[in-house]
Amino acid sequence: MYAVSMHTPDEVSAEIADLAVNWMPEIEHVYSARSPGEDDVVVVARADGTDEGDGGRTGEGGGVVGFLVASCPSGEPTQIWEHVVAPSHRGHGIGRALLHHLASGAAASGDIVMDPTHQLDPVRLGDYYRSCGFTESEDELRAPAAQVQRRTAPDSGNERQPITTGGQT
Repeated sequence: MYAVSMHTPDEVSAEIADLAVNWMPEIEHVYSARSPGEDDVVVVARADGTDEGDGGRTGEGGGVVGFLVASCPSGEPTQIWEHVVAPSHRGHGIGRALLHHLASGAAASGDIVMDPTHQLDPVRLGDYYRSCGFTESEDELRAPAAQVQRRTAPDSGNERQPITTGGQT
């Protein structure tokens, strides 16, 4: 079971600062190379559990198992900067749950966009994002937030593990 919630960068930056680099050291991480903006949000998935293990550094034992960082400026598309799931938790619907929570939140209105070119395997990730409702537009992937919300919904047939969601704290 996983819990998904939305936060400001200040609330979780220390907790997620090195996770993407530890989970995927072979790719360039756009978010870690830029300063958080006032319109940024972080959607975090945590494994339910009481064993803190290694404090979530590897996504084990009740810690952070995935996160998504996006900028949500008013009147502009929501830009995804990072979308990462711990290797040991991939294939369980966590990435889709993170997208669903972003698309369902008040922060994301209109379109959601992502530049897949900085990813390790942009073709595979392009296929993944297309299955979540995104289409290619110039050098980015783009989708209406409402379409992402529908395509990533728990009852869409894409869910593999129970996911619970919480509001922004």
